[in-house]
Amino acid sequence: MVVEHLLEKLGWDRYNPDEVVFQYPIDEYKVDYALRIANVNKCFIEVKKPTVENLDNEEDQLLKYSYRETVTIAILTNGIEWRFYLPDKRESHFRERRFYTLNIKEQQIESSAERLVELLSRPNVASGEALNCANKHY
Repeated sequence: MVVEHLLEKLGWDRYNPDEVVFQYPIDEYKVDYALRIANVNKCFIEVKKPTVENLDNEEDQLLKYSYRETVTIAILTNGIEWRFYLPDKRESHFRERRFYTLNIKEQQIESSAERLVELLSRPNVASGEALNCANKHY
């Protein structure tokens, strides 16, 4: 629920299934959130429980499906740590596709909020600015 409220603050209409799809199906797997612009998946978000401290074991499947579905940005989070990836960086191993990690317990709230707006706000995702910013951080 926290992620849904955050998405709403970032300009996403969480009640519009053409924009935010909860439990987006891919084969037998489901990505927790698919963010869509004009019926095109732009971002996948996989959410784990806050008790999952090591997210390393959760990366491969998310990135595999993100790459296959041509999603430009993938996010893995336990609510505290937010890992941002560029799935289409083919020259890199999956783990090397992470371009930014945000930890809300360790970073200043202002800088965390700025980074979330930069990389995840609906206007920035729709305009391509989020991807431009992601590539700068990569």
